[in-house]
Amino acid sequence: MKNKIIAITGPTGSGKSTVSKALCKKFKKCVRLDIDRIKHLIERGFVYDNSSEGKAQWALLSKNIIDLCKNFTNEGYDIIIEGYIDLESPGWPEILSELDVKYRFLLLPDPEVIKMRDKTRVEDFQMGDDAVMRHYKYFSTNANAKVHDFVILDTSRKTIKETIEEIYK
Repeated sequence: MKNKIIAITGPTGSGKSTVSKALCKKFKKCVRLDIDRIKHLIERGFVYDNSSEGKAQWALLSKNIIDLCKNFTNEGYDIIIEGYIDLESPGWPEILSELDVKYRFLLLPDPEVIKMRDKTRVEDFQMGDDAVMRHYKYFSTNANAKVHDFVILDTSRKTIKETIEEIYK
């Protein structure tokens, strides 16, 4: 059986990391590629804009995701790519052209639920209401999620276990 590559995205506080970590345990051999961790390997800071440096960093991020996925799948691992996937960046189509990402999920709980979750994070990791709403708006109004065949899951009233079971089936 071919190894699975699963993409899980959503706004800050939607449960991407929590769900991805727990979902990994459902597989015999699984790797969770946290996009933010890869971005933060650049110690001087990842450039999020459309400047030439920003575009170069997005391209490098995509290349590294592709290379890591290929390396791990060659060794028999299933992969969960998890994080804030910028569906409008040129990197996402490049990832899709190089990897067979059949399973794509957008976690999109109600914004009030996300705000509440954000407030329970360690202070250094709290994004704040403005960032929560900006991220929520990006994903809730982004037609690219539908174009890229993401299954949109409202996880507002679901437990982690229920969310994992829905993704796993």
